[in-house]
Order: sequence, then C-alpha cells, then structure tokens
Amino acid sequence: MVFEKLQVKFIIVFLLCLVPIKAEGCCEDYCYECDTTTPFRSQYRNLGQRNSYDFIKGFNYQIYDMPGCTAQKIWTLVRHGTRYPSPQSMLELEKLENLRDEVVRLYDENNSLPAIGSLYKNDLQLITEWSWDKNITERYDEFLTVSGWNEIRDLAMVYKSVFPSLIGDSYSAEKFHFRHTDYQRTEGTFKAFAEGLFGEGAYNHFTIEKLPKLNMLLNPMDLCQKYRDNIATQNGLGTEMEKFRNTAIFQKLLADVSIKLGYATPPHQPLDSPTVLNIYEMCRFEKAWYPLKPSPWCAALTPSQFKILEYHEDLELYMKTSYGADVNLKLSCTAMDDMLTHLSTNTTQSVVAYFAHIDNIHALLTAMGAFRDTVPLRSDNFDQMGDRKWKTSEICPFSSNVAAVKYNCPNDVQEKEKVKFFLNQKILFLDWCDGNGVCNLSNVMDKYGEFNRGDCDQIFCSDSSNNSSSSNYINKLILMLVLLIVITFLFH
Repeated sequence: MVFEKLQVKFIIVFLLCLVPIKAEGCCEDYCYECDTTTPFRSQYRNLGQRNSYDFIKGFNYQIYDMPGCTAQKIWTLVRHGTRYPSPQSMLELEKLENLRDEVVRLYDENNSLPAIGSLYKNDLQLITEWSWDKNITERYDEFLTVSGWNEIRDLAMVYKSVFPSLIGDSYSAEKFHFRHTDYQRTEGTFKAFAEGLFGEGAYNHFTIEKLPKLNMLLNPMDLCQKYRDNIATQNGLGTEMEKFRNTAIFQKLLADVSIKLGYATPPHQPLDSPTVLNIYEMCRFEKAWYPLKPSPWCAALTPSQFKILEYHEDLELYMKTSYGADVNLKLSCTAMDDMLTHLSTNTTQSVVAYFAHIDNIHALLTAMGAFRDTVPLRSDNFDQMGDRKWKTSEICPFSSNVAAVKYNCPNDVQEKEKVKFFLNQKILFLDWCDGNGVCNLSNVMDKYGEFNRGDCDQIFCSDSSNNSSSSNYINKLILMLVLLIVITFLFH
C-alpha cells in the first residue's frame, strides 16, 4: 500500500514537471530537461563549430582494419580541442546574466507568457540557477579546456590501439613528425596527443621545430590577400548570412524565442539576432565543456530552432572557408602536397600529425572535393538543404581530424598500395574510391596531382575564375597565332 502511494506521488510530480507555466499560444512545445533522450539529445548534433567531439566521433574501430593489408603510414590534420571563448565573446556571454534576471522577473509576474511553448518549470529553474563562471576570464583567451585535452588524448589512444605496430611504444624523431600553430590551444592539443600515444609528459621528449607565424603549411590564409578580402566581404552587408537573418524563417525564430522567454508585450522589444545567437553560443560552449551536463540556455531553444541556427553558421563558414568562394579551392595546396609526398615516398618517417584550426580542416576537405553539394548553400534554400553534405556540426566539431592511412596489400593483383581516408573516426567516402572507402594510391596521386606537381606558391591563392580567364586568354592567343600562320601561308 505504501509502495502504491509512493508510485502515485511520483507520477504526480512527473506530470507537474510536464506542465508548462501558462499563457497564450505561440510556438513549438518542448521540455529540454524532461527530454528522455539524455545525455545525447538530437539537437546536440546541430551545434556547429562548437560541437563536442564526443557527440560526433565514430566508435567502430574495425573500419581501420584492412584484411590482408598492413598500415604503413599515417598523415593527420587535427583541429584543436574544445577551448574557452575570446575575451570579447566572454563579455557578451556574461551579459546573459541580465537576460536571466529579466526572464525570471517576467515569469514571476506571469503576464505575458504563451499557453503553448513557454518554459517548463524545470527549464526555468535551470536558467534561474545559471551564472557566468567568474573563473573564466581574459587570462584564458581561447585556451584549451580540460574537456578539449581529454578529447585529443583519447583520439591518440584510439590511433595507438588500432595501429599498434605502426605507432609502437616509444617516440623517435626519425619516425614521427609533429607541428602545431603558435597558439596555446594548438600547442596544448599537440601535448595531449603525445600523452595519449606515450603517456604523461611524453611531449617533453618530442623534437618540435617551431613554425614561423606566416607559413604556407598551416597558415596560408594570412598569406593570401584574396582570402582576407573575401572574409572582409562576408563580414559586410548583403551577405548570404545577413539575407538569411531577414528571412521569414529566421524572423519567426527570433519572435518565438522572445515570446518563450516572456518578451511578448510592450515595453519589451523582441530579442535581436545577437542576443539569440549568444544564447546558442552559450548553450554549445557549455555542452562542449561539460558534455554530460545539461546547459541551461539550451532550454531556451527547441530542436528545430537548433537546425536554423546551425544553418546560419554553415552559411557563414561555407562562404568564408569553403566552396562558397573560389579562392578556398586551392588554399590548402601545401598541406595537400605534404600529405601526398608522405604517402608516396618510402622513408622511415611513418607518422605525420599537424595541429591547427577549423579553417585548415575546411580548406583541406575543400581541396579534396569532399562534402560538396550539387546545390550551393544559399539564404533562400534552407528548407531544401536539410540533407546537405556541408554540415559543420558533423564535419568540424572541436577536435575534428582528417587522417590518410597508407596500407600495403601484397595479395592485391591490381595495386598493392592503398589509401583510406578518415574523418572524425569514420570513413571519409570519396566517389572515385570503392564502396568501402579504399582508394588506389596511384588514383590518389592522379586525382590530386595538381597539388603535388604544381607550384603551391603560385596556385594556393588563385581561384578558378582567374584560371579560367588565363586559360581563355592563352587559347585566344594560340588561335590568333594559328590564324596568322595560315594567312601568311596563303598569301605566299
């Protein structure tokens, strides 16, 4: 009898959790804290470039096995692990405390809340108890976090477990080649990777040559004026991002989030784009820092709204760092050349690893022709692009990594040297390789021969339009010369 009463009480409490706090209708009804798909809710796959690696990485380690083959070489490019925000972002995110206070006040007054789509009690409690962590100050300007260190260390441990004979048990400068950009977060990422391979403090025994600040391998962006001009253009007016913010889809998102948080009637103005984007930013940073804990500001958004905000950022990165601008197609020329040279030469150096940034991952994948949609991302085609290939959440979370592994397959009668590409511990499928992602090394060299045979100093900052113009000019010149020869011959 006592047990039955306890059951009834539990059901009543659970139902109270499901009852939203009152008012008139507005939008999608969703309880974040009550979502039973914890700890990995569906929207955690829509957090863009701030996504936690734990939500995206693959877990099937058998993909690295090639029956009858032996892994001989690995080349990998790794984005830094989860980091803290920049000082400017810290200041903006800390202002959410003011929004928190106003939301709590409006819910206490209970005068302007929607009947459908308002915050559930548990979600309101999460926001009420939230505050900016005062330990996160400008001193930690984009520093690697503990979760970021752990992501990278675990990644290295996976590599060691699936390629034990290739990596071995100890470091040697002849076998390993590591480099990182000149930032705390990438240096820390290298150290975490070294620890994952060979234990605590292993990085102290590594030989690392410091790259100059400006270098073609890991920082071609700062050496390319066309790239910087495109970034400036994309930060200006009339961009696809700005157009998307003015669409009915995005404006409805702003209105619905405003109403949900109590900003429905005067004197309150609806929340603007920067505020809603900061809500999204705080949500995803906290999920990257603490993947197993709920983030209070995630409660302000519904799963469908995460997809809209994800697309907004995808538009930005597509235009700035990938197929949206021709200058990005060959920006990673030196890195591609480095990868191809490593895979195609027989040297004692068997492991190459570089630690850099999201721009590097995007540039490399763009040079490879990976994740290219037949229809480009635009401000007016959100509804048609739900199944797009270019999705930063999947491609480039924190700690994202591209790996190219060369295998020797002595029993293959066609070609003994094979290459398999991986992204975030999953097979990176390219349409010119076989259905298992296995490519012939000769095909890899042919497909990307432009980068290996060309002069990267000349082509890395070029774009297809320029190449097309040059080609047309040369073709016209040749045609004129042929006509001149023909006319000269006829008159003689």
